[in-house]
Amino acid sequence: MAHTLKAYYYTDPATAVTVDFYGAVSDNDGIAVTSYQMGIPGVEQARNNSLYSDSPRPVYSKHSTVTDVLTVDVRGSTNTNLYTNLHLLAKLGEYARMSAENPSLNGPAYLEIKPGGSSAGEVLYARIMDCRVELPPDWANTQDARLTIEDVTVTIERGLWRATVPSSATASSSQVSLTGQVFQGKSASANDIGGDTTALFTITLAHDTGVTTGAVDRAIFGFRSKSLGGAKFDSFGKLEAEDYIDSGGTDMSTVADATASNAFVQRCSFATVQSMTSRGSGAIIPVGVSRVFARMKITGTQSATVRASYQDDSTANGATLINNDSVTVSSTSYFVYDLGVVTQGMSGGGIGTSTLGVLSIDASGTVALGNLDIDWVYLMPIEGYITASRLGIGTSSPTAALVLDIFNNKEPQTVCVLRKSATAAAKVPTYTISLAPPPGPCCFYWLVGTDTGSVFDSGNDASLTLAFGTTARFIMPSEV
Repeated sequence: MAHTLKAYYYTDPATAVTVDFYGAVSDNDGIAVTSYQMGIPGVEQARNNSLYSDSPRPVYSKHSTVTDVLTVDVRGSTNTNLYTNLHLLAKLGEYARMSAENPSLNGPAYLEIKPGGSSAGEVLYARIMDCRVELPPDWANTQDARLTIEDVTVTIERGLWRATVPSSATASSSQVSLTGQVFQGKSASANDIGGDTTALFTITLAHDTGVTTGAVDRAIFGFRSKSLGGAKFDSFGKLEAEDYIDSGGTDMSTVADATASNAFVQRCSFATVQSMTSRGSGAIIPVGVSRVFARMKITGTQSATVRASYQDDSTANGATLINNDSVTVSSTSYFVYDLGVVTQGMSGGGIGTSTLGVLSIDASGTVALGNLDIDWVYLMPIEGYITASRLGIGTSSPTAALVLDIFNNKEPQTVCVLRKSATAAAKVPTYTISLAPPPGPCCFYWLVGTDTGSVFDSGNDASLTLAFGTTARFIMPSEV
């Protein structure tokens, strides 16, 4: 099967102009590649003070753009055709420049490759950022007589190979698709994300048809890969307080609450003591870093100070719990509180083991002023993480139409675009992002809820459908 290499640029959004680099291998009109030196992406590193982690992450890395160098012969059956073919290369560079300057451009210039001998349909694509053409020193001496300019150097700067045509729309090919019907969820997939490097992604939220509950102001997404999280990468997520952490301590009990998830909470009454420690043990440790969220409220005039602690090994003598900064809970309405970051697998919890860990919720309050009710605790992995706020997605006449769309589809930058459906006013929310799914299995997690000042609540309404999809990317020009 013949090797093909083509480039495309758009003179208008509906019209693609084709540059066929093997179009004149056997005839005298077009472009013929005589050599193709394909680049391999390097790794760029930079300092990064993360907005979503409590401590700086000293180095992050990403793949740089790729430089391919082609040597081509430009041929024409007439002098006009010769220069028409030469101008194709010049315009390819110009439209690549325009798409780089206009991130919202619908039709960026891109390269298409099909390696010789590959299976039917195995075609990969890469976005072109730059195309430079260099004519040889003797081009003017021979072109009139032979209608050929030999040894033209074409230098193309591009992104990584990918499974779909680059565009400013969401990625259209999903190797992983996860859906859920709740505000707090965890969904694992046995499917491999595919490719041989980090994938592009899409996240969509849609109101279920006819449902009029579930306004969305804030959305938090995270994932943990099996490569970093070990065999238990898909454990944890939302932990019901009454099921996971004990209720046998002083002033502690499980209490029915219709407004709570699963209709129960773990309550500390502070009736006789000023402090509580509620521990849950027996959890299999997923190696990695998680941000701890908890849904809590108080009754009466209580003001409770709450913090989370984590210990890798429940059997180790003298093991020290990793303590986070505390938060103050003083509202009689449920809110979701950020209890900080814990690191699992630092000791005793190696990848692939079944070591038991301990999660502790410690609280202090004033005796006899009221209760602290804990609905659930959520461990959100931050290997990959997005938090978006000020979304303002209401519930007025919702339909199954898209209400939120997040995607990274514009190489080489990490760009995240969020938008609402056409039936609602456009709104650009505040967000932070660090999401680059690696090849292999991963588990995807989410929290969605309503803002109230600096805190938010993730209620119990089943009013949303969530989907997470990826588009595989490749360093080598093959899907094998």
